[in-house]
Amino acid sequence: MTPISIIAECSQVDKYIEFAETLDIAAKEVGVDFIGGFPALVHKGYTGGDKKLIKSIPEALKRTEKVCSSVNVATTKAGINMDAVN
Repeated sequence: MTPISIIAECSQVDKYIEFAETLDIAAKEVGVDFIGGFPALVHKGYTGGDKKLIKSIPEALKRTEKVCSSVNVATTKAGINMDAVN
């Protein structure tokens, strides 16, 4: 899955939750245990879409069973994005 923040960049936070719910339905329909695609990859900085995604994670995980989410804030090459950590 492409990170949803790229696909939903111009959407509002509530739409990100709808995307998560759609991913959850798809995962159930094909019989997988969990589905990725809901990460924020912000180790090199973050966009408005990444910020909205991060805000949507608690509600998205609350409403879904199969969606997996993460926030990647650092790499050895890029260092740590302290704004994202905050």
